[in-house]
Amino acid sequence: MPLPPKWALGYQQCRWSYSPEYEVRDIAKEFRQRQIPADVLYFDIHYMDAYKVFTWHPQRFPNPTQLLSDLQQQGFKAVTIIDPGVKVEKGYPAYEEGVAQGHFLKFLDGELFQGQVWPGWCHFPDFRKASTRAWWGAKDATLREMGVDGFWNDMNEPALWGKEMPFTVEGIKSLHNVFGLLMAQATYEGLIKDNPELRPFIVTRSGWAGIQRFAAVWTGDNSASYDDLALSVRTNIGLGLSGVPFVGCDVGGFVGRPDPELYVRWMQAAALSPFMRSHTVQDTPDQEPWSFGEETERRCREAIELRYKLMPYLYSELHHACRTGLPMYRPVWLEFPADQTAYQNDYQHQFMLGANLLVAPVLRQGQRFQKVYLPQGKWFEPTGGKVYQGGSTVLVEASLDQLPLFYRAGSLVPTREVQQFVDQSPLETLELTVVPGADGRYEMITDDGVTRDAAQRTSLFTLRGNRLRVELPKPDGNSTIRRLKIRVAGLSDGAEVTFNGRQAEVEKGWVIFTADSGLLSW
Repeated sequence: MPLPPKWALGYQQCRWSYSPEYEVRDIAKEFRQRQIPADVLYFDIHYMDAYKVFTWHPQRFPNPTQLLSDLQQQGFKAVTIIDPGVKVEKGYPAYEEGVAQGHFLKFLDGELFQGQVWPGWCHFPDFRKASTRAWWGAKDATLREMGVDGFWNDMNEPALWGKEMPFTVEGIKSLHNVFGLLMAQATYEGLIKDNPELRPFIVTRSGWAGIQRFAAVWTGDNSASYDDLALSVRTNIGLGLSGVPFVGCDVGGFVGRPDPELYVRWMQAAALSPFMRSHTVQDTPDQEPWSFGEETERRCREAIELRYKLMPYLYSELHHACRTGLPMYRPVWLEFPADQTAYQNDYQHQFMLGANLLVAPVLRQGQRFQKVYLPQGKWFEPTGGKVYQGGSTVLVEASLDQLPLFYRAGSLVPTREVQQFVDQSPLETLELTVVPGADGRYEMITDDGVTRDAAQRTSLFTLRGNRLRVELPKPDGNSTIRRLKIRVAGLSDGAEVTFNGRQAEVEKGWVIFTADSGLLSW
């Protein structure tokens, strides 16, 4: 999987649709005023003129370039929906070009195929052709030049009203399953050709084996129900095991209206998924984090803030997934393959985030305690500071304020202060939670977050017994870390701690000192 931009790990807000322009501006203002971290706002089909792809509605969005620039100034990225159907309409540039250049699918007798979707009667690109993919990708690149940051490929099975594309369309038997894959390839390659330095961001509904080479995947139109919340965990795990590591679902459910409790539980469960986006269907009540009252807003803010605190860990795990193919979001048994209990059905809704974090989201209405299976070894609960002995099932409190989360013995988990968007400020104070009880090693990776050949800076942490070796990048113009805050699980204030032979104090559980490489002992 090519590395996506770092901002794609931020919280993303969507609905069908934020329109007209003032609605988009209001949503952006609310996030910043309410101090709820967010990186991405989406434009669903109503931004287009009569749902025609590669257009903007002249009344709803009269000056999209200015709007996109203003959002950038507020720290937001913009993602637009892109559907493959091209409206049959004289004078519409995409239609005229596609017909003249032979880019559309045809029946076996040579007649152009037409099917109905949002714009009405449409032609569909023949993405088997390299020339068609290049044409389509160039269209996407034109939107990026305007200020669009990412692309949301939808309706790309391809979907038609009331029917599948008939087998009398030339090549459809071989094309049908890979249509979404080839559409994503067209977008990715077009963006790379336009600017080889920038990492593209594409999220797709449909794909095929290899889709991870071009796009993230969200799991399609789900429903606001606890069943679909539970299904989202299993689906994310399954996609990760299938080689698609950058995955997520529509938080809160696309169809229907979640109650406040379901919305909170979904926010908590999704806060540690690779891709986190809230979305809802047309004509539903508002479904932003503040739409369910003050207590729900607070809980949603805390769930999103947890994600942003863990951003150094999340981004490092994204790097590791791109290098190794191992999913960020993985079943417990992948880390503990000899543990028979980890395979039991009761525990298939727990997951590991990387090798170190075990997450057990609450997936049932009214539940305030959670049964969690912890494999062998010690496990640290980072909020309360309690250490559990694994190899057994534990019952933990799970109020609406709590997401059951555990750090594995030997974990070295980097965190930072909360930001309102991922590149708001450089990483100057690095926090590291150390969980003794097993030896451990962790490689934290930082870079500029946006370019494909960005210089990577590695911080290496190695735990052996009661000693932590810290190896930071050599100080230069690119290294921003100025201060280290280290928390050792189980270490109390007043404990004897040294760093490079010098005495250090434990204050409120943390040892704080000027950033440097060396040896921490306790």
